[in-house]
Amino acid sequence: PLINEFVGKLLEMHPREKIDPEEAFFFYLRVQINIPGACIKFHDDHVGIRTVTALVGESTVVAPHPKVNWEHWEKTGGQLPFPNDIDFEAEEEDEENYDEEAERQATNKLIHDFNEQICSPQDEFHPPTGDVLLLKGAKLTKKPCLHRAPYSADVYSLPPPEDGSEPEAQRMLITLDYIPQKNRDNIISLYNDDGEEDGQAEGEEQR
Repeated sequence: PLINEFVGKLLEMHPREKIDPEEAFFFYLRVQINIPGACIKFHDDHVGIRTVTALVGESTVVAPHPKVNWEHWEKTGGQLPFPNDIDFEAEEEDEENYDEEAERQATNKLIHDFNEQICSPQDEFHPPTGDVLLLKGAKLTKKPCLHRAPYSADVYSLPPPEDGSEPEAQRMLITLDYIPQKNRDNIISLYNDDGEEDGQAEGEEQR
C-alpha cells in the first residue's frame, strides 16, 4: 500500500508534456535495486522530463545550471576525451600484460577530470536520500539538466574489497518517464526478446 501511494504521488507530480502532440504517451516506471553499474559521468538524458528519486543510498548528483561549463560541454559533445593511443580491447586481449587495476584508475581519472571541468565539486548539488528530482532532458531544451550517479553507486569503479569478495551496490533508484508509443513498444520488445531489459530504450540515450 505504501509503495502504491508513493508511486501515485510521483505520477501526480510528473509533468505530462508531449514532444509530439499527435502521438499517444505512456508512463514508464523503473525500480532499480542494487544495480552494480551506474553512469558516474555527468550526462543528460534524451527525454523530455525525468522524475528521479533514490530511496536507498546516495541520490543523483546534479550540476546546477548556472555553474555548468557549457562551453566545455559543447566542445566535448558530452563525451569523455579518451586519448587516441589507448586501446582497451587490445590491452584486455594481452592477458600477460593486462593490468585491470591500472585501467580502472585511468578510466576513473578521465571521468573525474571531465566532471570537474563540467562543474566544480563544491558547486555540485547533492540532494538528500528520498528527495524527488525533476530533470529536464535534451528533448525539451538545448541546455538540459546535467547529472550523474554518485561515485559510490558504480561498484566497478571502486577499489576491489580487500577480502577478495565481489563488491555489492546498496541503492534503490526509481525513475519515471512519460514516453511516446514507439519507445514503449521498443521497451516491450526488449523484454520479449531477452526476458529482461538489457539496454536503454530508444529516446533514452545518454551522452
